[in-house]
Amino acid sequence: MLLISGLSSADYKCSTCNCTAAEFQSVAINLGIPILNKGISKTSLSPWTYDCAVDIDRIPMFICNAVCDKSCIKLVHAKPAGIKVRINTFRRYPCSNGSYRLSKEDYNLIVGCTCII
Repeated sequence: MLLISGLSSADYKCSTCNCTAAEFQSVAINLGIPILNKGISKTSLSPWTYDCAVDIDRIPMFICNAVCDKSCIKLVHAKPAGIKVRINTFRRYPCSNGSYRLSKEDYNLIVGCTCII
């Protein structure tokens, strides 16, 4: 059972549809990852760009994945590879009374690139 500020997840549900009550329909999320640091992405031996996706039913709504360039700089036999981390996201599912329920989902995020031999 999920505990938030000493309350169980049952305290956050509507009695009619088992959905999140309207007063609890916002979530603050800080990933703590400076994902758009262009200095690092362009000066790495394995440079990358970002591909950002929007999903209005996911929290966070905007997620940017690193996309590795096709080759490593000055390393002929090396190949670029993404550096992956797994983050928690939440999927919103609407309910009939205008509220919604949240379902936790894992998301594999590529935060940067490195060269492997």
